[in-house]
Amino acid sequence: MSEIKGQILGVILVLAVFGVVGTTLYTAFKTASNDVANKITGSVNEDNIKNNTNSLNIIDNSNIDLERLLTY
Repeated sequence: MSEIKGQILGVILVLAVFGVVGTTLYTAFKTASNDVANKITGSVNEDNIKNNTNSLNIIDNSNIDLERLLTY
């Protein structure tokens, strides 16, 4: 009986360790992904404010022959 109790205790300890490590990694990656997302959206918003340009205006004002470009 003591061997079975030792096996069960070992399984429970392994599951507990994996749970703690998994929770720690999940929290770390979630925090890191939120930080990256905030940096990306912050830089995009700052660029839009600094340049105050719209990409459609840039395309419309350029001398690109769209019909010729699309025929190739």
